[in-house]
Amino acid sequence: MERLTIPDKKIDGGLRRAIIDAREVRKEAMTIYWSLKKYEDTELTPEQIMELKEAVQKLENIFGDEITVNQVIDFFVDFYIAQGDPDRVEKAELLTTKKLRSGRS
Repeated sequence: MERLTIPDKKIDGGLRRAIIDAREVRKEAMTIYWSLKKYEDTELTPEQIMELKEAVQKLENIFGDEITVNQVIDFFVDFYIAQGDPDRVEKAELLTTKKLRSGRS
């Protein structure tokens, strides 16, 4: 994802925020709006996104670039079992069942 904001810089004792030129923000307002909308439509928290990013990295380490949907679902079923989250296990298994019925992999 292309970054739309200026990252903070670490300094001794905290963070230094970048100065923002409001005129430049106005020029990019709709791009920023649509990117924010895409993020909000996922209904994921920043913490959940970081968990998914970590999980994707693990999957890439295991499977390389050739990951199927079912492999991803199986990974999350195992992950949620290990986390003791039976509700998410059930939802992931239902997704797998739907995919099998529709003939997708």
